[in-house]
Amino acid sequence: MHAAFGSTSRPVWLALALPACAEAWHHQASRWDMQNVTDSALRMQRRMEWFSDHMSGAILVEVNRSLTEYLTGKESLQSLNRAFDLLGPVGPACGDLEMLGRGDGAKATCGAHAFKAPCHIISIGSRNEWSFEVDAHARTVCRIDTFDCTIPVSTSPPAGIANRTRFHHACLGLANSIDATGRVFLDWPSLLSMAGAPGAPELLKMDIEGNELDWLPYLVDGASQSTQISFELHLKRAHSTRKIEQRYGGHPDTSPWYARLMTFSGIAHLMQMLWDKGGYTLVHRRDNRQHNSCSDLLINRDRM
Repeated sequence: MHAAFGSTSRPVWLALALPACAEAWHHQASRWDMQNVTDSALRMQRRMEWFSDHMSGAILVEVNRSLTEYLTGKESLQSLNRAFDLLGPVGPACGDLEMLGRGDGAKATCGAHAFKAPCHIISIGSRNEWSFEVDAHARTVCRIDTFDCTIPVSTSPPAGIANRTRFHHACLGLANSIDATGRVFLDWPSLLSMAGAPGAPELLKMDIEGNELDWLPYLVDGASQSTQISFELHLKRAHSTRKIEQRYGGHPDTSPWYARLMTFSGIAHLMQMLWDKGGYTLVHRRDNRQHNSCSDLLINRDRM
């Protein structure tokens, strides 16, 4: 676990099953004595009991009302933001949170300035907007590789960051392929190979307009798992069907999340899936108040 993360809260499935996970817990927090571990588990259990009470009451009522307003065209600014409450509580907290980038391109990281060379940051989805990479270059010593097959192949990083930043005209895919328009899609191992990464990056940043739900189970279940993944979660597709097909190569037959809202159960089980498959916990959440069907999340690999 990264040193910048606090250690007083755990996911409910860990906190409520402490004896079965004692070995992993001790490995992550060997500096604690057993009393500290027990006290932390009890605090987390009380927190989760509070959360469960509210989940079964006010939060679900509010989420249901909010989504009903959205579907009937009467939504308020925060109508869909409330649905992200179903992800569960944020924790363990990051004691060294940093935002890299500006505006919609900003993504959260934890202790990025402390990454030690040689380190690697991979950015998937650029739209030729480089504020994330500029900040990552200024605040870290890491090499940065940016992937996007939807912008001109002639694209290059700003000159001021070009010594440690490369652009690749390729997108993340479930398999290596080239579509009808000539765009290149690479699976995760091939993408890492193109980036020259010897292993998983310290930070993976994704902003791929809803496609993150297709790739997340694949990215967190394997040997090359990023320590941190910072991404924008979409409750619905942000563009029309035509724009998605033109820009991202998506199709209703190939994406189970295509052109529809996430279900309540899908939202509620997302973090459990990320924990079960990869040992990731939710350490930061920032709802988008302008586009209220989106939320920026930072997950950290807490279990090795």
